[in-house]
Amino acid sequence: GAAGVIAAYGAVRVLAARGGARLPRLDSVGFDLTVWGFVAATIVLTGLVVGIFPALRTADNDLSTVMNESGRTVRGSRSTRRMLALFVVAEVAVAVALVAGAVRLIRGFDRIHDIDPGFVAGQTVVADVLLPPDRYASLERVAGWWAAVQPRLREAGARGVATASALRLQHEWDTTTFVDIVSRPDIPPDQRPNGRLRRVSAGFFSVMGIRLVTGRPFTRGDGPDAPGVAIVNQAFVRRFLGDRDPLRERVSGFRARRVDGRFVPEEVAIVGVAADVRYADLTVPAEPIVYVPITQIPALRQSLVLTGNGEQFLTDVGKVLRDIDPNVAVEFGTMSGLVETSLERQRLGVL
Repeated sequence: GAAGVIAAYGAVRVLAARGGARLPRLDSVGFDLTVWGFVAATIVLTGLVVGIFPALRTADNDLSTVMNESGRTVRGSRSTRRMLALFVVAEVAVAVALVAGAVRLIRGFDRIHDIDPGFVAGQTVVADVLLPPDRYASLERVAGWWAAVQPRLREAGARGVATASALRLQHEWDTTTFVDIVSRPDIPPDQRPNGRLRRVSAGFFSVMGIRLVTGRPFTRGDGPDAPGVAIVNQAFVRRFLGDRDPLRERVSGFRARRVDGRFVPEEVAIVGVAADVRYADLTVPAEPIVYVPITQIPALRQSLVLTGNGEQFLTDVGKVLRDIDPNVAVEFGTMSGLVETSLERQRLGVL
């Protein structure tokens, strides 16, 4: 029992060192008096059970008869041989089940790597930023910050520059929005279309390697004063549009324009359909998504997506962001790192 506690303590430390700290509540696994009390009770109970059952077996038999039966052969009596045979069968059965389960687990983990995530990770750098709400309280201020950042990042060596309110396999910051299809006013309220509202910049799909099935991507012309536009993914089309041509549809319910001091709902034209991307998990099917220009519906928390590599590149990017506004908090990562982190739980399971 003492050796088991020592081994468990070491195993938890190894899991934490290998990335297990990302697992929910692993940091709360401690070795306090409760654990030691449980171990002590288990040791005592096990000792009693192991000692009592043989005693009970011999209690109803004449001791000399039992000894004579056991002494007939090296293998013991018939009942003893039968019990030992059952133990062997049980051990083999459990071993086969464990090996089969391990093989299935390894094969399943290997298949996860073959899943098409719907984007290209490559050498993509991610810079998570948080704009101070007191300094960026208006759409114009947020759009102005992004307009100033783009050319400076390209000068710093970024081959591709884009931003989004949330990236796949990260913490989910985006909200779900109801979407009314203008040509389908007969849809019952309980079947009202909905999807994740993801705000992205022009160039986002090309930088991320997300394929456009039909239509066009967002452009710089889709600014704050331009007509509202949206791009939906294939899951949205399958669930809510069916055989209808998505490029002929208009939607509403999530954008409003300020007119004479009050907000007036505005219809938005669907200008493209993007391929499905697995956002929450590689093993979870894609959910309906409505992409909108981040210049039309702003986000204070953004994830900049940059194609470039090298430590100097990261240093230059950080310097550019600090020069433009030192009050903007920045945290760096990579898309390939996000993919690997998302598989941490499965990797630990295989281990």
